[in-house]
Amino acid sequence: MYYKKVNHNNKSEMIEFLTSHFRYYTKNSWNGTTSYANNVKIHNLDIPEDVKDIIWKFYEEEFAMPDFWYDASEKYIDEFQDKYNVDVMQNGKNDGYLVLCFVEPDGNVYPEKTYNSDDPYYYEDWSRDMLKDEVNMLQDFDKLCDNLRELFIEHLREYKNGYSNETEE
Repeated sequence: MYYKKVNHNNKSEMIEFLTSHFRYYTKNSWNGTTSYANNVKIHNLDIPEDVKDIIWKFYEEEFAMPDFWYDASEKYIDEFQDKYNVDVMQNGKNDGYLVLCFVEPDGNVYPEKTYNSDDPYYYEDWSRDMLKDEVNMLQDFDKLCDNLRELFIEHLREYKNGYSNETEE
């Protein structure tokens, strides 16, 4: 859903991917800083028909995702953050966006700093290898969001099966 193929041998295609990727505010809209992001709001997740009917029932009863979902999603996020030395944070009014944040060499996270740029001229002097590394990181971020979506759908199916079994008894 989020992941897109990019030709790593084509510098202009890599720059296009980096500059056209969705971005969102890293802290507050008033400071104007943005970073790579994905919209992970429920209505944007393309939830399969077999679990659409249960999704709001799930939230009415559970109010939040159970611990196993957080443990599993945290594992994916931690692995990604460790691999790329970035921070993945939720942002937006209802935390509906996953946003990459800049991590300084000292390990501090600065959400008020823009992570790279959506301006093609920013990347003009980057080597092909630097571009490939950035594209790979961003593609892995998109895969992370795809994996979290699949985990959410899997949980909805498990919940629906358990809920159906309870109502039949």
